[in-house]
Amino acid sequence: MGRNIEVVGMVDSLPDRTARGQRFLFRVEHTEHPGPIPGLIQLSVWQKDTEGEAINNGIPQRIQPGERWKFTVRLKRPHGLANPHGYDVEARLFEMGVRATGYIRGGQLLDPFVATPSTLIARLRAQIRERFERVLPSEGYPDAGILTALAIGDQKAIPGDMWQVFAKTGTTHLMSISGLHVTLFSGLVAVLVAWCWRRTPRLASRVPAQRAGVFCGWFAAAFYTLIAGAGIPALRTLFMLTVGALALMTGRHVSPFRILLLALVVVLLFDPWAGMSPGFWLSFVAVGLLLWAALSEHGDADEQASLGRRLRRWIRGFGRTQWAVTIGTLPFLLMFFSQFSLISPLTNAIAIPWVSGVVTPLTIVALVIPWDGLLVLADALMSPLVSMLSWAAALPVAIWHAPVPTPLVFSLAVVGALWWLLPAGMPGRWMALFLCLPLVWPRTAQIPEGQARIDVLDVGQGLAVVIRTHNHSLLYDTGPYYSGVADAGDRVIVPYLRAIGVDRLDGMIVTHRDTDHSGGAQSVLESMPVTWVADAPDTHFAHGVPGVQPKRCAAGTDWRWDGVRFEFLYPQGGLPTADQASNHQSCVLRVSVGGKSMLLTSDIETPDETSLLARGIDRSNVMLVPHHGSGTSSGPNFLDAVQPEVAVIPVGYRNRYRHPKPDVLSAYEARRIKVFRTDHDGMVQISLPSMIITGYRQTHRRYWMDQPGSALAQGDE
Repeated sequence: MGRNIEVVGMVDSLPDRTARGQRFLFRVEHTEHPGPIPGLIQLSVWQKDTEGEAINNGIPQRIQPGERWKFTVRLKRPHGLANPHGYDVEARLFEMGVRATGYIRGGQLLDPFVATPSTLIARLRAQIRERFERVLPSEGYPDAGILTALAIGDQKAIPGDMWQVFAKTGTTHLMSISGLHVTLFSGLVAVLVAWCWRRTPRLASRVPAQRAGVFCGWFAAAFYTLIAGAGIPALRTLFMLTVGALALMTGRHVSPFRILLLALVVVLLFDPWAGMSPGFWLSFVAVGLLLWAALSEHGDADEQASLGRRLRRWIRGFGRTQWAVTIGTLPFLLMFFSQFSLISPLTNAIAIPWVSGVVTPLTIVALVIPWDGLLVLADALMSPLVSMLSWAAALPVAIWHAPVPTPLVFSLAVVGALWWLLPAGMPGRWMALFLCLPLVWPRTAQIPEGQARIDVLDVGQGLAVVIRTHNHSLLYDTGPYYSGVADAGDRVIVPYLRAIGVDRLDGMIVTHRDTDHSGGAQSVLESMPVTWVADAPDTHFAHGVPGVQPKRCAAGTDWRWDGVRFEFLYPQGGLPTADQASNHQSCVLRVSVGGKSMLLTSDIETPDETSLLARGIDRSNVMLVPHHGSGTSSGPNFLDAVQPEVAVIPVGYRNRYRHPKPDVLSAYEARRIKVFRTDHDGMVQISLPSMIITGYRQTHRRYWMDQPGSALAQGDE
């Protein structure tokens, strides 16, 4: 499948910590490989196996930025899961300039540090992270990762379950380097420098204190942006501050909207593919809405007003800006994430002043003043807020899920939001409500009566199939378990279901206990209501959640939904024996409508196929290839009996089992059966009885996707 390549180069980024090792960008300087190797690649080093045991490959536990190494690697083209409304890993890597990914099999350190602008910054970030981890070890300070994210933008330092809390409370933007934090740090430095400058007559006589403060504030913003990883929100803020600083120093007045537009143009010049990131749109839209709210606000700006009056004016202004951002970003949040935090205005009213006004400045000061007590104090101040957010996230009304809006609905909602946010007194503002209503209106059934839509999701080496009729939804298997913090349930299945408007499942089938089929079951059950679960014989997911009805997967059981027939064909009655392998317990389902059918076979093998043949099996137009195309299934007699026109193979890209086997593919090709593969085609969608079958990668092809025939796509590396 792959072969070893020796590459010489340097570590060009702050390594990410993963569940099993490290991942980083590697700048290739030299290789003896005869074919072309990209100049920038992403490498992973495994330091634990799937069982958690240490792997001794000669690579240190902590690789440092700027080190020059000679690595033995195996490479492949960038590849990610391809499902509608899912995270596009390939687009993200393309934006970063990464043209190959791989893993390290061994290495030799050649130089402890190679000084370049990028490695100097990355090494400084690594040293800051190590100091934070030394002062605030995770065992005693569970919220310390938030401070690391606030200091250097290392979002991997925050546990996955904590990100769920922030998403439900609408405070995700505060727990990383945001434009507000950069502006705050820059302003604090500017004020402090100007204050000190005025009290030094010799300096003040040569350079005005305001100019000195502006220059030092801009320099502080640039420094903070660089050590924070130069993300889009920070870059946008830096460019806006640059224009603002130049305007102040030259005495010119520049419109805030013109500054924002100029920052947008500069970001796109530096990173033309930034527009593919949701963060790009949310960042600029949020700032634009803040400016919109500020410029449309009327009120007394008398600086001689009493403290109480100024406080009321500030509270009123803060409430208006929060309302503007909440309403204006709603269409974008539903478009990108299919969810919106209903409690975000309240949680942000508490979290924004606390994080941006107290915790973040204290954390930034701790970067400059090497006193560990500042970090301990910042963590102590952060912990109560995290506890409050965790409590709020557990509220039943914390978050609202909705289908991804259509382009027309999205456009109407954006126009409606801007209309709604016009200054008070503008006639007809209430009519904007009608433009926003389609965004929250329940979506009507997409599947006509007497039809079925079957989506074989791309979950890697595993299986998850969503079957929808006019009024019902069924999940057949729940995909693999990826790591201690991720599985196909929360990463793929639940986001997809919510994006297409499915907020409950009428049934869920877990065909057998193998974790590539049952790994996401618990996440699905915890995320949405499920009426019944047909458990595998040796699993008990149905008993773990109150209100879920248990159901047996036994041959002969059938039911009808909206004119579509569902029938269990295997296993036959009786409980499995203790020594029976899990694959032989796989639940086989047949879906039939309008004279067309699809056979879903899970991981059955040749003996199970023989049992099905002995009982008699009807022809099916579409078949899910048994056991991912392994050599122990898809026997000739079985294929001749089923006679599928189309076969779908759920398989992971370049998986370690080397599925599907070449002889199995040859058997399908010899019978002129059209084959779809999730590793090549992404999610495969089957419509019955129309027999319209499409692969997501073909219908949504992007120019950065690798074309068949390239060296890395063929697995030469």
